[in-house]
Order: sequence, then C-alpha cells, then structure tokens
Amino acid sequence: MVKFTKHPPKKWYGDKYKFSPELHFERYNLLPACNSTHLGPNDERQTVYLAHVGILPLDKIATYNYSTSYRLTQQLLAQVPNAKGGKVLVKPNNTGFVGLFFNNSQLREILLNKKGMQVDADHQAIATQPAVVAGIVDALLQEGVREVHVGENMLWEGGTPRAFWETGYTQYFSQERYDSKVFFVDFYEADDTEVLPFPIAQGPYDLGGFTKCHPPKALFDEHYTLILSAAIAKIHNCAYYTLATKNFSVSWNPRRPMRGIPPRWHIHGLPANLLDIKQVRHIIGADFRPKFSYKYKNVSSKEQIQQGNNPNLVALCTDTSESDPIKTYMSCGQRVVQVDPHHHAGANLVTLNLGMQYLVVRYTGIFATMLQKLGENGTRVATVCSGIVGQEGEGPLVYGSLRYGGFNVAGFNHAGVEAVGLDIMLGKDPRGAVGFLDDLASSLEKEYKFSSTALHNDAQRLWTLELLHNLTGGEIDQQKIPIEYMDFSQKSPITSLDLLYTLRPGRPFTFTDAFYCNPKTWLRLIHTEKRLYKQATKFVRKGVEIPLIPGVVN
Repeated sequence: MVKFTKHPPKKWYGDKYKFSPELHFERYNLLPACNSTHLGPNDERQTVYLAHVGILPLDKIATYNYSTSYRLTQQLLAQVPNAKGGKVLVKPNNTGFVGLFFNNSQLREILLNKKGMQVDADHQAIATQPAVVAGIVDALLQEGVREVHVGENMLWEGGTPRAFWETGYTQYFSQERYDSKVFFVDFYEADDTEVLPFPIAQGPYDLGGFTKCHPPKALFDEHYTLILSAAIAKIHNCAYYTLATKNFSVSWNPRRPMRGIPPRWHIHGLPANLLDIKQVRHIIGADFRPKFSYKYKNVSSKEQIQQGNNPNLVALCTDTSESDPIKTYMSCGQRVVQVDPHHHAGANLVTLNLGMQYLVVRYTGIFATMLQKLGENGTRVATVCSGIVGQEGEGPLVYGSLRYGGFNVAGFNHAGVEAVGLDIMLGKDPRGAVGFLDDLASSLEKEYKFSSTALHNDAQRLWTLELLHNLTGGEIDQQKIPIEYMDFSQKSPITSLDLLYTLRPGRPFTFTDAFYCNPKTWLRLIHTEKRLYKQATKFVRKGVEIPLIPGVVN
C-alpha cells in the first residue's frame, strides 16, 4: 500500500518565491442562482451541469467563479452519495508558474497590456484560478467530505509548492478552518515514485511509440471516492482546445525520466519515420498512392536519415525546400522530432499539425485509460471546467490572451462537457462549434487554394469529440445532451440547446492557427495536395511571440 505524502498547506507557506499574487479572498462569497431549468432529454448518466454568469464587472468575477464552482460541485456530489465521510482529490490545471512570466521584464508589459493578464490570481488564465478551487473544496467540505487533497504534477524547478503559492492556493488553504481537512500532494514528488504502467486506449489513430501512461500507484491506493478535475477553458496551440480531458491525462507520466520511463513532455514527440511512405501506407491504407514525398535530413551533413543515424538536428525536406532545423531525441525506443511550438522547433506546416493531432490522440487515450482503471478501483471522476476566466488564441501559459467567457460547466459525461463548452466558446449560430469549424475548413481551403471533403467531414463530426465519445462513452449530440442549467445573470434562460452560443459574451473565442482534422486526413492531404506540398516546410509562427519559457526554454 502506497500513499501520497500529505502536506498541510501551511507547510508550503512562505515568501521564498520572487512572486506573490494579488489576492482578494473577501470576494469569495456564495451567491444563489437567479433561476434554473432542465434542457434536453432526461438521462441522469449523461447530464451536463451548466452555469451562466454573463457579462460581469471585474470586481465580481471571483465571486461568480467561486459561486458557480461551489454550486456545480454540489450538483455533482448528489450523484456520489458515498462521498460523504470519504476522501476526494481535486486536480487543478496548474503546471505553469505565474511568477516565471510576471517577473520577467520583457514579458510583464506584454502580459498586462496585450494579453489581458493581471497579477490578481483570479484574473490570469495560466492556471486554474483560486476562486474555482476554493469553491470546489468549500462545497466538498460543506457536503460532508472528510478529507480533500489538492494535487498536481508541476514540471519546472520549484515544483508544485511554488505553483500553488504563485496561484494563491497555499494562502487560501492555510486558513485555520482547513487544518486537518485539506492537504496538498505532489504526484511525483519522489524520484523513486512507484508507478503503474497502463497501455493507452487506442481508437482508429496511430499512437507512435508513446503507448503507455504511468500514473502513481498512490493514486489508486488512496481509494478516493471522487476525483474532481478543476480545469479552465482554453484555446491551445498544441491541442486545439482544452476543457475536460487534457487536464486529467498528460499529467500521468513522471516529470523527469525515471527507471526508463520517459518524462511527460515526451508526449509531444512525433515519430521520425512517420513520413516514410511505408509508414504512411500502414496508417492510411496499403493502396494509398501519394503524389509527393518528404525526407528528414541531418542538418550538419545534409544526408538523409538512415537506420541507426541519430542526428540531434534535422530539416524536413521536399523536392524544392526545407524547414528550419528541428530537434530530435530518443523516446520509447524510437527517434522522434520535437514539435512543441513552445520550443520554436518543428514549427512548420506539416509537423506542427501532426504534432497537435498526435497529442490529442494520445491524451484522449490516456484519459480513457484512467477513467477505466480508476472506475475499476471504485473511484469516479468528474470535471468542473470554468470559462469565466478562460483563454483564447494560442494558449496555454501566456501565449494566448485572457478571455472572459461567462460560463462554468461540469459533469461525469466528459464528452458532453466538452461538447457544451465548445459550442459556447466557438458557436456563432445554431450550428454551434460544428459550424465554426466547418467555416474554418472553408477559409483554409481558400487560403491554401485546395478543396477537401475529408477536412469538412472531420469538422462536421467533431473528430476530437468523436474520439473521446468512442473511447469513454458520453453523449455529444447537441440535441441529445441533458443539461441542468443555472442562470446567475438575471436574464431569461435559454430554452433550446442550439442557443448555447448565446451564453457567451461577444464574439467566438479566437481559435488556434491549425487545420482541425485527424492525422489520417492530414497525412493524405500533404501527400496529395500540391498547394500544401509547396508550403509544407513553411515556418508557422502561430501565437508564440514572446520569449518562450524564461529560465526553462531559452
């Protein structure tokens, strides 16, 4: 039996970090909903819980983020009667230090004036705001949960203690009323953390060599009654968007190499052999006839990579051009190329899109695996995902811009949570997210001067949600999702599921510069469409316009 090391929040309290956020805990006041209603069919298993707050004065944001998170958690707990007297884990999205960016003189002005961030911890979209975590935990304790753990797997030096301080969790839960009730845990705190290797659930898409996740054994030995993923709604430059799934998937690998297990960031590695014709045919079909081909060449020698040739820098080459240098490394026994745009490596049209697609496929599979394994262990997993203080453009971290989205959504139907969240974030008419992404496909066809039925098909079936649905269940059809709707805005509630987009203040969230399509579609397109082939190695700047990760990635 292995258990997490439980840290009283006061143990992590201190001023040893250079950054301390502005905090306004006096704003964490519990408000009732103005009205509530049920939308859609009656199916308790598929129910999505939705709170709408509308346009708010800035000094009211934290109050409503706290209140909606609290009320949504109460609704979730009604589905878990054995949580009373039990133990619950809250997993926020907090793997990027706020202070790392605000303390950098080059970035502070950009963050405050261009990205809309604030030093107030409840007005930053880098990590789950403290008002959200506080609302969830306070509801858990009020409803009779005996003990609450708040845990994370922070990547960088200073780890989870620094992340929790710079986001205000430590300051809030160090209050006396949480003594012996709330504890912090660091999932991979020890270098010898015992882990459980699980195969990643696979749908119709290739995983490459990254086929296992390694959650800590303690996650299962703690026997949590319930795990709540406390996420925030973001548009993401590596994964299109993040809502319910990504926050409870990528984290389940150690932050550093450990006993032959790759670190969690290796989930971004793109197989170096992926563009070999044999591999393309293996993925798409043996009868596929490409019109074009690609090669990786060693930057130093300009020689094509052969078996056993392991250069550190390569260029993606077509018949007429080559990309900027891309880093490579070994992962899971194979050579992979680095396509995380935070590193300004692999930022060309071909590999950047493949990198996003492979990341989505992998973390969706990890999420499905974790739901299954935890369910077999007697633990249910739910999501509370706030878009009240969300992010648009090229998030995460500070590459995107803060966006006040006006909603908070929760449920055990994670696919449904994502479907509802996407409709609110992206919808501009009754077609919802489908219409937005279908129109995006048309604009990309116009920009690159080609036509593709498959590109539109992927948008119309929301391929990322379809994959999540196929691996985890959960209703994603807009007209079939039952919604328990709470309105905090003092306006008339919506009466139809195709009006979800009207809950968002203003225009749709600014989307990432990417082709929304699955990896099979993209591989086929880049091997058959001449216009795409001609621009294949083109540098794609995306939204990463500031000095990467200061002190971590140079």
